[in-house]
Amino acid sequence: MDYLTIIVRAVFIYFIVLFAIRLCQKREWLNIVVVFMIAQLGVVFLIYVEKPLLLFLLPTLTLLLIHLLYMWLVKKEEEMVERFQDNGEKQQLLQQMIENSHSMNEDVRRRTVILIIDGQIQFQSLQDLKKTEFWLRKQLKQLGYRSVKAISYCSLKDEGTFYIEESSQDYS
Repeated sequence: MDYLTIIVRAVFIYFIVLFAIRLCQKREWLNIVVVFMIAQLGVVFLIYVEKPLLLFLLPTLTLLLIHLLYMWLVKKEEEMVERFQDNGEKQQLLQQMIENSHSMNEDVRRRTVILIIDGQIQFQSLQDLKKTEFWLRKQLKQLGYRSVKAISYCSLKDEGTFYIEESSQDYS
């Protein structure tokens, strides 16, 4: 009967150690140390057959619970650090997007914008420039054009230089 008890206890300890290894998921050296401590308790349990099973289970479960609590705290700390890093990266990305939009706005200002095609005002272009139809008509009047319909093509370069092609039809 002593041999059968030792075999049953050995199988029981094996599954307890296997369970401990699976819980730890081979994470770090600390996990290995805890598994060895549980295994050592199992050896003591095998040697002292006359001791009740509860004397092995109490320290083993206590050790596992403490270790799981510690690993949970470590995981929460890592998640918190990761969240702060993500927030920092998001702030950097937002700052880069703002800087890029400023440089794009400067590029928009430097490029040629079409304002009139075949006597039709391109209102979207005016909106992009944050200008009104009144502003455009005033600029054209200063340049000597009385009617938008008299213009075949009009573009604005560098927010100041107009390029205008008159229509071949007479709209005066």
